[in-house]
Amino acid sequence: READLVLRLATGPPDQLVGRRIGPVGFAIYGSEAYLRTCEHPIDPSAVEWVRWDETWRMIPPERWIDANVAPEQVRARINTSLAHGELLAAGIGVGLTSCYVGDADRRLQRATPTMDFGLVLWLLTHEDLKGTARVRALLRFLGDALSAERDRFLGGDPASGSPPN
Repeated sequence: READLVLRLATGPPDQLVGRRIGPVGFAIYGSEAYLRTCEHPIDPSAVEWVRWDETWRMIPPERWIDANVAPEQVRARINTSLAHGELLAAGIGVGLTSCYVGDADRRLQRATPTMDFGLVLWLLTHEDLKGTARVRALLRFLGDALSAERDRFLGGDPASGSPPN
């Protein structure tokens, strides 16, 4: 094992990990202001260029959605890090599907669609054998409370008003 705690975005925790469900995570299509000015609105996924994750991420729900809605020739770049994803979107290479919490926090990006629900939940987890350790319990409680206070932002609430989506 490499870490005592992990934040995991999944439909449920794996059997060997225990912890706290923080809440659902919303996604949306994001792009740079300059790129989005060149697009018709509402965004038609089949009419824009895309930055997406590489093949190793193919089975996650947002990537499966892209597979179903975007032709391969529309993909301008495939990336394998969040940093590369954000930088290419900010550079105006195309649009990308990202969590609202990440996309809304990047001032270089604008949300182009309403929040999309892929059934993914943010979990704060530890190994079963560490759950009784005082330092792990204290950190789980502290991080769990801090992250839970951000639930609306994880869900994809309106970044301007802080209100959750309808």
